[in-house]
Amino acid sequence: MEDEDRDALLQNLDARLGRVEQFLPSLSTREETHAAIKEAVAPLPTREQMHAAIQEAVVPLPTREQMHAAIREAVAPLATRQEMHAAIREAVAPLPTREEMRAVIKEEGAKSRHHMDILVDSLRDDISDRGRRARRAWATRDGT
Repeated sequence: MEDEDRDALLQNLDARLGRVEQFLPSLSTREETHAAIKEAVAPLPTREQMHAAIQEAVVPLPTREQMHAAIREAVAPLATRQEMHAAIREAVAPLPTREEMRAVIKEEGAKSRHHMDILVDSLRDDISDRGRRARRAWATRDGT
């Protein structure tokens, strides 16, 4: 290496060392770091304290047997499947069957059709009468 390269390298190293020396005083020592960690950890509960808190939280919860008993008690007044089916059959019994409904619809359709036939015939007669009167009126007007 030549002298000039060596001098540039030393100057670069010296500048970097100066920046490190400026930064070093702001860093904490090992003892300061350990003290800060202890201070930060001190308010946290210990393992025993955590277990005690969990036990306190779990104690008021019901056991499995208590839960099953409460469910049985809540479900007891509800109807069984057979009771529900029986109630549905009883409610549906007075309703007409599908065939009865179709027969009623067919009968009503026949009545409606008959009524429409009467209306159409009446309308046809009215139209014929008016046509005849109009032909007479035209014939009278034309003098034939």
